[in-house]
Amino acid sequence: VWLDSVRVLLPATSFRSATGAAEYRESGYRTDLAVLDVARDTAMLVITSEDGEFLRFEGWLHPDTVLVGVRHPGTLGPHMALDIRDWRMSVRVDDDDRAAASRGVVALLRPISGPGDGGETKWELEMIGRDGTRQTMGRFHGEVRLLWHPTEMKLAVAQDSEAPGGYRTVIVQ
Repeated sequence: VWLDSVRVLLPATSFRSATGAAEYRESGYRTDLAVLDVARDTAMLVITSEDGEFLRFEGWLHPDTVLVGVRHPGTLGPHMALDIRDWRMSVRVDDDDRAAASRGVVALLRPISGPGDGGETKWELEMIGRDGTRQTMGRFHGEVRLLWHPTEMKLAVAQDSEAPGGYRTVIVQ
């Protein structure tokens, strides 16, 4: 994700464990976060995770803060607020669900049932406001994607569907 006109925040997968072991693992040992400065053609690790942790950008909380999801093998983890001014992380949402953020609002997709007869997971969409209030916005099934509009407070929820293109999209405001 672009941080500004010259810096990009990127995942940096390590294929060597912190202990120095170098056996091959398809997913790597961990995912750190790095910043690429395209004007200077340099890169710098800004967050180093523990072996078994995989970090993922999940949206903007504020102009200087991004939401980072922390994953562990087989589970989702908490969502951290990463301040891009000093690279400090703090817990923002201590839920282990899928998330996306925009302008201080966090959208969470929480599984409410595992794969049923049709092999689909059912999800509940919950919004967490800037003030911490939570509101359930709807239920979805199957493979679901959360996509915030780049300039407006609109969230597109795309899910598997029999519709042309394979997805049905719902706009949440």
